[in-house]
Amino acid sequence: AYWRAHLAEWSEPMQAGRVLLDVCEPDVGVVLVDMRGVERDFASEDFSAESNVTLFAHGDGPRIAEVLEQHYVHNPRPDFAMVSRGLSEYLSQEVLAWLPRNWGNSWDFFWTDVPLAEVPMTGEIAALSREEALDEIPAFLAQANPTSEAADDVAGYRWWVVRDATGHIASTVGVADVPMSDGMSRAYLAGLGTHPRERGHGHAAALMAAVTNTELRDHDLVTFGMWGWNDTARRLYGRLGFMNGGRQVVV
Repeated sequence: AYWRAHLAEWSEPMQAGRVLLDVCEPDVGVVLVDMRGVERDFASEDFSAESNVTLFAHGDGPRIAEVLEQHYVHNPRPDFAMVSRGLSEYLSQEVLAWLPRNWGNSWDFFWTDVPLAEVPMTGEIAALSREEALDEIPAFLAQANPTSEAADDVAGYRWWVVRDATGHIASTVGVADVPMSDGMSRAYLAGLGTHPRERGHGHAAALMAAVTNTELRDHDLVTFGMWGWNDTARRLYGRLGFMNGGRQVVV
């Protein structure tokens, strides 16, 4: 699911750059792209202006290690990589030296293609208009989830909210419509946040379940990511019925 969800997002940069390695198997995906000399104006943030050679490797650790052992010596060293967590234990010292030196934060990929079990509503759930979102969401996220990627691109999402009895936003989540390489479509969720005074009342669970089930009427897949350290959120998403598609590490 992770590979399917991201291949379409990566297709434009891959076509513009030079694909040095492209392995797609049932349990493994490995892509190495040389972007040197290519002007960057892509929707995918994974191909940033700072990265010239980019590696993505997801799936079975021993098999990824086997692929990289076979090909690393013939290819330039990546300066950005996103790989499955735990991969390093299968890699030789030579391949580890070929990869970027700094192993950073990990994040989990969650997804579902089937409706979730209903969660009791905690308030009125509604979709905001673009004008309402631009007016209300920036200030709300500044309190509820200031580090979210969506906080810097409110206009790039459709926003859902649950309001408390006074009409104030208690929790919110944004949705972006993303095409997939196989012609299917996915709804990407970001910016989930609950106001500090409203936490512990089930707003986020009710909102995620309701929005996911609504978005699945028009999309084949609903996906989102979360930082790997957030064990509380991971337990919540598991209880709701989301599938964990693997943990990635930025290198």
